[in-house]
Amino acid sequence: HLRNSHPRPVRPHFRDPSLLRAQLQPYSSESTMSLQIQNKSSKSVIAEGTPADKSAFVFEGNWYFDPAHVDMSHLKVTDRTYTCPYKGVCYWIDLESADLQVRNVGWVYNSPKPGFEMIKDHIGFYARDTAGTLAVRSEEIPA
Repeated sequence: HLRNSHPRPVRPHFRDPSLLRAQLQPYSSESTMSLQIQNKSSKSVIAEGTPADKSAFVFEGNWYFDPAHVDMSHLKVTDRTYTCPYKGVCYWIDLESADLQVRNVGWVYNSPKPGFEMIKDHIGFYARDTAGTLAVRSEEIPA
């Protein structure tokens, strides 16, 4: 007699491109949320945007910014890479300011794999404080 004769359903991996829309975290159009990355030392703004105007979005728990909304004056895209088996090759970005030098504060995918086109050329940052950055999220809900 076979136990568990009914096969378990196969669940796609959370990074399966067919699940991308579910991974992009939706926000109510009635709320205004601002995502901001700051230099940890000087508190100067490195990147700022909102999902409402598509200048920033949350993906896989990280924050991605349209390059037009990132101050690259103290950021350096390096030759160091990381290869994600799902998204492809990204280039690490270092923070190089007068008061702080920290490696790998951000990253960019210039040629992501199919299914991940929405992160192409967007600057990614951790959605948490790091050795060089502060992640600031604010949200206002209209009355």
